[in-house]
Amino acid sequence: MEHHPGQFTASLAIQLPEDPKALPTGYNVQLFPEGQFAASDGRPGNIQGCETKVWFMDASIAPDIIADVDAREARPVVDYEHQSLRSRENGQPAPAAGWIQALAYFPGQGLFAKATWTERARTCIASGEYRYISPFFEFDNKTGAVRRFINAGLTNTPALDGLMAVAASLDLDGNTPAPILVKAAIAEGILPKALEGWAVDLGTQHPQKLRAFLGKLRPGSSSSPTGAPRVALSDADREAARLLGRTEAEFLEGKRLVALTENPTCVVALSDAEKEAARLLGLTEVEYLAGKEAL
Repeated sequence: MEHHPGQFTASLAIQLPEDPKALPTGYNVQLFPEGQFAASDGRPGNIQGCETKVWFMDASIAPDIIADVDAREARPVVDYEHQSLRSRENGQPAPAAGWIQALAYFPGQGLFAKATWTERARTCIASGEYRYISPFFEFDNKTGAVRRFINAGLTNTPALDGLMAVAASLDLDGNTPAPILVKAAIAEGILPKALEGWAVDLGTQHPQKLRAFLGKLRPGSSSSPTGAPRVALSDADREAARLLGRTEAEFLEGKRLVALTENPTCVVALSDAEKEAARLLGLTEVEYLAGKEAL
């Protein structure tokens, strides 16, 4: 770490959570949280000569950081273990893991980045070989306000916990290989391991269909891999369930039985393999058929 009058530079490592689905649409990296934050190793409060005990990010700070990145001719790099900052000292190469294409601020959440990954980085993230991202930045010595984002590195040295994931499955270049998408979905817990081969085959032959299928399994679809309802019930349904003294799962099952009664052809429309896939996903056959037809 270096410092200049009134301004210091620092890096911190942000833990990858288990739920990258919570990331804002179109952004796959969270660089800084909203408000005050500090590293678990005591920084910035234990930095010699530093007057602040916390870093800070808010709506008044973010626009200048975004404008600075937008004005650069070269996109900020994401490397491995901040090697691009160390290569002059250790003489080792500094391959890129990805490139920051744009930044955006989301009130209440913080500063996010739109990153494109190299194939190697996508594999490392999806497999869990790298579990943290570390932004390198300048900050105000007195207030802790982040002043400039420099670059970032994938790392396994944690310093700040509890932020959102670097999401290999939300890669923005649209070219993530099917096996990596499927492994990431399994790691997220939205796709059973038993369906890995089937999903890879689907993605190899029909990439967009795989993306659409995985999208239906994320929050906002009708049920989770364990069979629990997500947003399957309307407010009116929930009120009806309450008045009947039923849980949402019980009420949803009742709706399923009604649907099967009214649409008996739905069941026979699925092959034995598809019925098994529906069972493993925790979907009713009607729900699975609806997803199939939507594809």
